[in-house]
Amino acid sequence: MIDRKAFFDAVRMPLFDGALTQRQVDGMEAILTEWDARGLADLGQLAYILTTAYHETGRAMYPVEEVGKGRGYKYPPYYGRGLVGITWLRNYQLFGKRLGVDLVNQPDLAMRLDYSVTILIEGMLLGLFTGKRLEQFDLSTSKGVYDARVIVNGDKDYPSRDKRWGTRGMMIASYFQFFRSALMVQDAQTDITTTEEVEAVVHDETDTVVMNERDNTSLVRGDTRGVVVNDVDPEYLEWLRQKQAEEADELYRLNNTKPAVSSTVTRFVIAGISSFLAVRFGLTIPPEWQPLIETAIVTVMGAGAVWGRSRATTFISGVFNAKS
Repeated sequence: MIDRKAFFDAVRMPLFDGALTQRQVDGMEAILTEWDARGLADLGQLAYILTTAYHETGRAMYPVEEVGKGRGYKYPPYYGRGLVGITWLRNYQLFGKRLGVDLVNQPDLAMRLDYSVTILIEGMLLGLFTGKRLEQFDLSTSKGVYDARVIVNGDKDYPSRDKRWGTRGMMIASYFQFFRSALMVQDAQTDITTTEEVEAVVHDETDTVVMNERDNTSLVRGDTRGVVVNDVDPEYLEWLRQKQAEEADELYRLNNTKPAVSSTVTRFVIAGISSFLAVRFGLTIPPEWQPLIETAIVTVMGAGAVWGRSRATTFISGVFNAKS
């Protein structure tokens, strides 16, 4: 059994700016309770499950809906819902069968906390999201923690929203270290002994959703009496996503000397290929391959531009010759 008081005391400062809402407590308690009920013992795996919920929900630790609800994609009404957003009809069919409920005709049931916890834990333990399972990664090593992101999404090598971290995988790994330490805490004599020690670490190493972003106190903080407040609102999440996209674009421009149009196209093509390979086959594109892929894409674009210019020149010449 996980020592709940020790755990919540340990995560409160470094991951939640010193205050937890009742819903955040309820969400984490539900995950811990389900873990204990299943008789599972690997605290590294539990830490990564909590880390995933933290990242996927924008630290709400409670089921959330995808911002925009899948508009612009082909999967509405099967947009992301839950502690880890499941999308597409196939996943709603799959998890509906496992839960014994009709998620296809009632997709909002994926927002129920108990169902969402089951989806999160079974999806990661059994490899139901991308085919990769928690047991395939050595979470006692930095590489194992970094690579484990592929269990849910193939975005580990994407730029981090915080310039202190090179990639999203490194950012998520920083969360994992705090959750793992918190799960190891069983009494006051552990490695993390005081609030001051934890606070000293957090300002140097962590990258939470709201840290250094904007004053979000009224949205995500509760007071010490446990009064429930609203979790991160949709407007804030939309603002944050736009900010992340702008930062990713800027980082790409700084590290890419090709024309703006080709840079944008190659970035989106590579991102699309990465997502497809991760979802369908659990594979990722090695960073060293990306320059070769970009070169191939730009070459094709250049050839297409030359062909198009040639055709346009021929057409215009024909028009003028016909008039003369």
